[in-house]
Amino acid sequence: MNLLQEFAIRDIIKYGSFKLKCGDTSNYYVNLKALVSFPDLLTTIVDQISTSVNVDDFDYICGVPYGAICIASLLSVKLNKPMLLLRKEQKGYGLNNLIEGNYVKNGRVLLIEDVVTTASSVQAACVQLEGVGLNISSIFCIVSRQLYPETAVHKNIVIKSLLNRSDIIKYNSSQKQRKFAELLERKGKLCVAADVSTKAKLYNIIEQCGSQISILKTHIDIMEDFDSDVIRQLIKYKEQYGFAIWEDRKFADIGSIVHRQIHEGMYKISSWADYVSVHVISGPGILDELNDLGAIVIVNMSTKDNIMDDTYMQNALNIINANTNVVGIVSQIKHNSVNIPHIVPGINITSNADSSDQIYNSFELKKWADLFVVGRGIIMTANIAEVCREYVEHINILLK
Repeated sequence: MNLLQEFAIRDIIKYGSFKLKCGDTSNYYVNLKALVSFPDLLTTIVDQISTSVNVDDFDYICGVPYGAICIASLLSVKLNKPMLLLRKEQKGYGLNNLIEGNYVKNGRVLLIEDVVTTASSVQAACVQLEGVGLNISSIFCIVSRQLYPETAVHKNIVIKSLLNRSDIIKYNSSQKQRKFAELLERKGKLCVAADVSTKAKLYNIIEQCGSQISILKTHIDIMEDFDSDVIRQLIKYKEQYGFAIWEDRKFADIGSIVHRQIHEGMYKISSWADYVSVHVISGPGILDELNDLGAIVIVNMSTKDNIMDDTYMQNALNIINANTNVVGIVSQIKHNSVNIPHIVPGINITSNADSSDQIYNSFELKKWADLFVVGRGIIMTANIAEVCREYVEHINILLK
């Protein structure tokens, strides 16, 4: 059983934007307390932990309250090891026990936690257990969110886990890549670049082309009358026509600024876009700020005399190969060193250049592309819907 897949199916792990107990913001949240509703999944987790620990290394099992208590209970039964119950706070009545269960001084404890981020709860539990004469022999968790999981959290003990932060990030990114490929397979290889300045023009393009395209590309910051209605309408159109939205504002700043540009401000891009353009000139860290968005990395451009030389392209490809958050690359040439969809902008059937610095491409020269981006060749025509159909037919003929 793939734990991450099961967690996603059962809404135990969610992707989006979440505030954590430690105060940080994360693009995913793991609610392992929900495991109590899935006995089959609990059984699988306990089975995996039992094969990952050495029963000769500990005398007792203790779960950090409260999320890990059910795991510790089942593990205790499976391994036939006594369990200790640790309270969050000492009772003010009865025996005033902080720890329930029979134990002897210097007994060795396997400490179980559900999710570890800063390890503060684990460290507090270690102190409490050692305060009554017990020794911590090892610590095990289901999910480790630690940035540096190889670092000891108590004395010389490193937390072992079934899943870690990189597992979760890679799984989410692989799902983005799969959905992107499925979208192109289902809706075709045409992307329309709706680079317009008013709501009326944007809505008109969508209503004429929406059913024929897989992706709508926007430059939202050139709109003169942008307001919250644009966001509502874009979400509505996505649901109506089944395309995805790629916001082509090219992010290239430090991570903290990019995070705010994408998730905050008046445009709130992450609330309606599916993909965003990224220049990796600032390094790979920018790719960690996208939360649930897919990255489309600009490897080179179709503008005349651009300075994205071979060295830059190779460095960008190296970053892409090392990061699974990228769903596609914008490139004017085919790069066999990356197995990722190639996107070619500047496609125009009737022209090869504009009055500025744009150099147009033909379908025939770029037939290796996975997605063709057409802007003015469609949106500046008198009959947008008809011309859009012509481009779709041209692609279909080319691919036969």
